[in-house]
Amino acid sequence: MATAINGGESLSTTAAALGVSYKAAQEAAKKLEIRVNRNTARPVYGDEMRAAALARCRQGQETAGAIARSLGVSDTWVLGLAKAAGVAMPRAARLSQAVADIVARYENGESGAQIAESLGVTDVAVLKRLHQQGVALREPGTAARRWSLRHDAFADVTDTQAAYWAGFLGSSNLTGHGCPAW
Repeated sequence: MATAINGGESLSTTAAALGVSYKAAQEAAKKLEIRVNRNTARPVYGDEMRAAALARCRQGQETAGAIARSLGVSDTWVLGLAKAAGVAMPRAARLSQAVADIVARYENGESGAQIAESLGVTDVAVLKRLHQQGVALREPGTAARRWSLRHDAFADVTDTQAAYWAGFLGSSNLTGHGCPAW
C-alpha cells in the first residue's frame, strides 16, 4: 500500500487493487502512518467507473457497500450515483437476521468495523443496527486498545497514585516532547 501511494497511485486506485472501500484504504493509511497527499481534490471517477457502478446498481444483486469495496470507491458515492439515477439499492437484509449476533459480538469487545468486515457490509450499517437496538456505542478505537482509558484518573488529586502521575506528566523533563507543561 505504501509503495503504491508513495509511487503516485491514487488512494482510490490502491483501494480497488486491494478490494477494499476508499474509506477502508483511508483508515489503513492512517493506521500505517502513510502520508496521503491531502492537497489533491477528492477523487473524480470517470465515465467508465460511473457506468460500471450504475450497471451493477441496476442489477439489484449487490449492496452499495459490496459494489464500493470491489471498485475501490466510497459507498456514499455509489448510493449518491444510484439515487441520482432513480435506482433503489437493496438493503443488507442479511443484517436483520444477525442483529442479536452483532449486539453480542460488539458487547464482547469486537469493533463495528471488524463485525462489518466479517459480514461483508459497511461499518455504518453495523453501527446503525447497534443504535437501533439501544446499545451504547464505544469511542472509536476502544476495541483496539490494550488498556482501557480512565477519563477520571486525575479527578481526585488527593489520591497518591494520581498525584504521582500528574507530577510525572507535568514535570519539566517532559515538556517540549509533546507533553503539556501544566
